[in-house]
Amino acid sequence: MFRTLIVEDNSEFRKSMLQALQARFPFMHFQEMDDGGQALKAMAHWKPHLIFMDINMPSINGLELTRTVKRTHADVVVIILTSYDLPEYRQEAARCGADHFLVKSVVTNAEIFSLVDSILASRIRTLVVANSDTFREQMSAFLTLTWPGMVIVNVQAADDARNAAVALRPDLVLLDADRRDGESCDDLVAGQAFGGAVVVSVGDRRQGEACPGDYCLPPASAVGSEMVTIINDLFSASHRQH
Repeated sequence: MFRTLIVEDNSEFRKSMLQALQARFPFMHFQEMDDGGQALKAMAHWKPHLIFMDINMPSINGLELTRTVKRTHADVVVIILTSYDLPEYRQEAARCGADHFLVKSVVTNAEIFSLVDSILASRIRTLVVANSDTFREQMSAFLTLTWPGMVIVNVQAADDARNAAVALRPDLVLLDADRRDGESCDDLVAGQAFGGAVVVSVGDRRQGEACPGDYCLPPASAVGSEMVTIINDLFSASHRQH
């Protein structure tokens, strides 16, 4: 899952931003805080990928909190939010390690969405489609452990898979070939539900049966060296494009 933390003292602005982000990025998981000290405690166990950080907050201000976060989790993307576009704020935000600086009074939802899209585009985005809880949990654990920066979204139903693919624009789709919800993975792939994503179908296929995706792996290979090779090649191709 892609975890986003909104640390914002202005409840109206925080609520508005949360609603907009939830509508545009329904696959994300969100937490919201209005206190820097509480946010620091939450980060220890929730481990967000992205933080929207207000500067003026109780307990710990956003700049100091950003410095602390970046010292221990340099890969977390921090977007500073402020009502005051002051040169000294921008300079201090950069010194603390903030990745982006937004002024609340002028930034638009479209600009925020574009920024988040660019952040997502810098990571491999993976959609796991399976009825089986065990399959989703096993694949998510393996992917997270092997590629900590990967964005992983899990869905069950075919319609949810289509909707998630539109919002996420995945680079990689992992399909449970044994899904039993009335629509096979072959149908999903044939209907071009996943655009140009690399599709890996995981399951035991009969001899001579055509592979519906780009790769077909037996379950025993889905968390092994064959999957590692496929995804590492995908990472390499993505880095060449950027």
